[in-house]
Amino acid sequence: MVQVSRFAVDPRYPITRILAKLFQFEQLKPLKTKKIAGLQKPLTDHRNDIVSEKLCDDTLSYLAPTLEQYKGCTLIDINPGACLFSTKLHALLKPKRHLLLEPEPRYYDDFIKPLLDLPGSKYRHTDLPGVHMKEYFHHYKKIHSDPELAPRQGLPIDDPRQRKLDTSFLVLGNLSRRYYGPARSSSVSLPLLLLQQMAQASLNNDIFHNGGLVRMLWWVPENEKYTLLPIAETFRYSLNVRMSVASEMTEVVGMLDMYNTDNAFYGNRRRRPAEIKAMVAQSVKQRMDAAGMKRPEGREFLHGEAEKFDPNSVVSPFEPGINTLRELEHATASAQARLAELTKIGSKQRKRDETRLALVETLARDLVYPQSACSTQTWHWKLKQDHTIKSITIWTDMALRILSLEVALCILREKTLTPQTLSPSTEKIHAMWTSLTNVLSSYPKEHLEIVEATVEMHIACLTYPRAIALEARAYEPLKGEPHEVYPNNQMMLLDMVPKPVDLSVPGLASRREGAKLSELLCRSLMESPSQRLPDALNRLAHNAAQDSLAMVPAATDPRKGGRLDPRNVRTSRVSEEVVEGLVKAWFEWPFRSGMVELEVSRERGVSNGDGEGEVEGGVGA
Repeated sequence: MVQVSRFAVDPRYPITRILAKLFQFEQLKPLKTKKIAGLQKPLTDHRNDIVSEKLCDDTLSYLAPTLEQYKGCTLIDINPGACLFSTKLHALLKPKRHLLLEPEPRYYDDFIKPLLDLPGSKYRHTDLPGVHMKEYFHHYKKIHSDPELAPRQGLPIDDPRQRKLDTSFLVLGNLSRRYYGPARSSSVSLPLLLLQQMAQASLNNDIFHNGGLVRMLWWVPENEKYTLLPIAETFRYSLNVRMSVASEMTEVVGMLDMYNTDNAFYGNRRRRPAEIKAMVAQSVKQRMDAAGMKRPEGREFLHGEAEKFDPNSVVSPFEPGINTLRELEHATASAQARLAELTKIGSKQRKRDETRLALVETLARDLVYPQSACSTQTWHWKLKQDHTIKSITIWTDMALRILSLEVALCILREKTLTPQTLSPSTEKIHAMWTSLTNVLSSYPKEHLEIVEATVEMHIACLTYPRAIALEARAYEPLKGEPHEVYPNNQMMLLDMVPKPVDLSVPGLASRREGAKLSELLCRSLMESPSQRLPDALNRLAHNAAQDSLAMVPAATDPRKGGRLDPRNVRTSRVSEEVVEGLVKAWFEWPFRSGMVELEVSRERGVSNGDGEGEVEGGVGA
C-alpha cells in the first residue's frame, strides 16, 4: 500500500511546487506506510493555502450576489499567503485599495511582489500581523492612519452609523497559521480565540469596525467546526452563545458534513428528525433564491441536495391561530381535557396492562403535531419497545400543545391585555406543565428527558433567529476537498456578518461595558449548561433572577427563546435576545454582584480601539 504525503507536490495545482520549495516540502515523495529511515520528526504544516483555482472560482461565483454592494471597497486581506483566493476576489470586486497583511517573508518574492508591481496596482503590503496570538489590535491604528495602507476615519461613539454594516470595507483572512510562543497546558485553539476577539471587536466597534460594522470572510481549519457549528443545543458552549449575540456566521465552503449520520459519535446524538431537517433546508433555499444564489456547475453542496419538504409533516406550535381571550380559554380547556386522558396511561408499573396499551393506541391517532412521532423515533437508540415510543410521542404532542398556549398568551399580552385579565389562563397553563412533568417523573427518566429535549428542539429550529448557527445558515455550504488545500487539510470558509445589536445603556453603561458584561454573563451561565436559568442567575447574586428576569420580556416568550416559566429554560438553550435583555437589565438593577461589577468596571476608561481585552478562549467555558 502506498500513501501520498499531504506535503507532496500535486501536478493538478502548479502553485504547490512553489510552496513546497519555499517551505522545504519538495523532498517528500510518495511514501510507504512503514517508518522512513532518517526522518527524525514528522513535518507539521504551520500554514495552509488554497491552491485550487476551481474552488476559488466556484466559491466567488456562488457568493457574487451577496458581494455586489462591495465592489470598489477597501479590502483588508489578512495572511493572504499564496494570494490565489485574494487575486480572484480582487478581480471580482475591483477594490480601490487591497491591503495585504502578510508577515511571512517567504511569500513575498513569488506571490506579493508581482501584485505590487502591476501597472496602476491597487495592492499594498505591510508585514504587520493582522492577527496574532499576542497583541495586534494596535496595528490597525497604524494601518488606518497611514494614507498608503488602508486609511479609515472612525466615527464618533454616538454616531448611529457605528452599528450599521459598512459596505465600503471588507475583511478576508486565513486563520490556518501557527505562531511560535511558549507552550502551556492551558493553551487554547488560536482560530477560536481570534474569532472570539473579532466578535467582541464588532460589539465594541474596535479595530476596523470603528467606522461601522465590517463583514469578514475567514478560512479556518475544519477541526474547529464541532465547536463553532454545534449540531444541537446539547453541544452549545459559552463561545457559541457569545458569537451568536455578536454576529451571523454561515459556512460558505466545507469538507466535513455535520449532518452525516455515519459519524459514529455525533450521528446518533443529533436528534433532528428528517422532517425538521427538510423544513430547515427549505427555508435556507428560499433565502438563497431571494438572494439570487445558485450552485456552481460541477460543485456539490456539502449537505447534499435537500429532501423534499411536506408542509403537512410539521405543524408549528408558534402559529397557534388564537386571536382572542375566549379562543385561548377554549384551547386551554381542550388541552386540560387531553392531559386528563393522558394521566390515565399510568406509570411504568402498568406498562403491560392491555387497557393502557389500547388507550395509548387511541391517543396516538389524535396528534395535533405529527412531527411528535418522528421526533421521538430519533431516540430509538434509547427506547427499546414500540409501545414506549408511542407513549412518549403522545406526551411530546401534549408538551407542544402547552407550548403553543404559552405562545398564544404572549401574543395576547402584546395586544395590551392586562396581566390581571390573562392571570387565570396563565395559572392554568403553568399548572398543566407542572402536572405533565410530575407525571413523567414517575416514568423512566428518559421519558421526561426526551419530551423536554423535543420542545427545546422546536424552539431552536422553528423560531427566528435560530439558536444553532448550523441551522441559521443564510445559504447552503459548498463541498470542497482536502487536496484543494496545501498542505492537504480540511478547511472551511466562514462568512461572519456582525449584528447591529447595541449593548450600551444610556446613562448607565457604555457599549464596551455592555459587551464585557455579555461575555461575563455567558461564561457564568454556561458553567453548568443543564442548569435552569433562574438558578444560574442566582449564583451570580442573591435574588438576581427574581429581579432581573422581570425586566426581560424575551425570557418568558417562547418565540424568543424563553418560556412562560423561565425555570423551564436551561442555560445551554439561552437565546441571544435573552442575553441582550439580561445585560441591559443587569445595569438597571441596583443590587448587582460586586464581582461582576468589578470585572465590568475594568472597561471603564478604556477608549475604543485600545487592546484586545481579555477574551476567553476556552472551548467549554
